[in-house]
Formats: sequence, C-alpha cells, structure tokens
Amino acid sequence: MARYFSMVAPGIRENLAWVVDGDEAYRVGIPDVKTHPNCYFKLDPSDPLLESFEKSWLGWRAGTVLHEKPLAPGEYYARMARPIDNHPNDPGRFPTHSLYQTEIAGTVGQLVSLVGRLREICQSVQPEKANLPVYGHAIRECLMIAATEVESHWKAVLRANGVTGARLSTTDYIKTLAAMKLNEYELIFSHYPGIGVVAPFKWWEISAPTQTLAFYDAYNAVKHDRESAFARGTLEQAINGVGACAIMAVAQFGLTDVINRNRSLAEYFQVRSRPKWTPGELYTMDFDPWKAQPVHYPF
Repeated sequence: MARYFSMVAPGIRENLAWVVDGDEAYRVGIPDVKTHPNCYFKLDPSDPLLESFEKSWLGWRAGTVLHEKPLAPGEYYARMARPIDNHPNDPGRFPTHSLYQTEIAGTVGQLVSLVGRLREICQSVQPEKANLPVYGHAIRECLMIAATEVESHWKAVLRANGVTGARLSTTDYIKTLAAMKLNEYELIFSHYPGIGVVAPFKWWEISAPTQTLAFYDAYNAVKHDRESAFARGTLEQAINGVGACAIMAVAQFGLTDVINRNRSLAEYFQVRSRPKWTPGELYTMDFDPWKAQPVHYPF
C-alpha cells in the first residue's frame, strides 16, 4: 500500500511531497519521474525509511524530516481550505474552488449584507468596549441572521463530509472545530479598532458546545424568549456572530476567494491570526489540478 509524505528540509521553502510505494520512492508532480534520479529511487528494505532517504536522495540535508500524510496527492477534505505543500505559509486554499462558485458567491453576498447591517448599527452606537453591552432590536436581528448563517455553514461542511441527520445541533457542529481549527482564527474589524481582537470560537469546548460559544448561546436565548432575554443580544455578540460568519467562510473557501477578492470585505476585515497546520496536515496537489478529489473528513 502506498504511503504519502511531506518532506521538510532545511533551506527549502516548500515542503516536498513524496510517495513511498513498496520499494520505490518518488516525488509528486514530476512528469516522467523515473527519469529524474533525484526524484525517484529504490529503497533498501533493510533500512529504516529515513535512512533510506538519507542514502539515496541527493538533496539530503541534516535535520530533514518526513511527515506522513493521511491524504493521497490530489485529495482534500470537502469544504475545508488548507495550505498546500508548495506554499506551506499561505493562508490556505480550497482545491477546485472553481466548482463552488455558486456557493462562494452566496457566502460572500450574505457576508456583505451582514457587514452592511452592522455598519448601520455602528453609525448610531460607537463600536468600542464601553458600548459592547448595548442591545436593541436591530442588534438582535443582526445577531440572529449571523448565527443562522453560521449554522448554515456548519451544516454544509458536515453534510459535504458525509454527516447525516435530520436535526443537527451544537454537539454535531463542534466537530468542525478541530477539523478546521476555528479556535485559532482571530479577526480585526478595520473600521472599529476600539473593539479589539474578535475571536468567537476561541473558547468553544466540547464539554458544553452551546454555552461556551457566547454569540450562539445568546442567539438561542433571544430567539426563543425575546422579552426575558432581550438584554443578552448585545452589540458584542452581534459582532462575534458576524466575525464567526467571516471565519467560517474563510475556513471553507480560503482567504483569497472570500475576502481578498472582495474590496468591501478586504477593507472591513483583517485576519490577525490563522491556523498553524503541521506538514502532515497540508494538501498535496498533483501536477494535474483536475485530478483533485474531495474526501470525507473522518469525523
């Protein structure tokens, strides 16, 4: 059975993708790879794998590490953006994004609409920390729309990865946390420096998947009992809800296709912190991008 590796070598910016199949090792993305002696060689079965590479690969350098990968070249998790081996420090890409133009357009359109609502609110209420507890009807509506949009994203990701069920809840939604490293995203709302860093998923915990997600807990409260819970639908939670929408969009389709290509969103959001992916978690794209195939994340 073939095994797949991301090689990290000192002094080389990109991670080198290798396939080990039986007693053969070869680089991914090299046409006629067997004609390139530094991209193809036979392994010595009596040696540990790393030692075989050290003996056979002409580019070997001290400190080189092989990271085994669960995905074959060209495979990626459905609706999950990650960097690729060739560009490990990029924000993250969604392979075959051209096949999801309708979904991306809908996601961006809803996010632009939410930004418009929040801008209107912030023309009346100065968005700074002293005013974050403010609440009102427009703020509640903004929070509710944002939270339902985040729900829509969660469901789309789960269903694209084979999770079924007529009624999904936060016990299901939280499965996306580790897969997409949502808690590592931090945003800055460029026009509202007074509110500081926005990181709505930072404290999300599987032990209490609704209660530890403050904007979603507030949304549930004001949705079901406006009269008693009205004060919970604050400006802070509306901002967190809009930020969560932006994060879910970027985590699915990548920063470039969601924010960087839309001027109004690029002016509104800055991604201050994004996930740190290990070499084994990166996608490997073959030299033929049309071979890219989505697979289900093992939830």
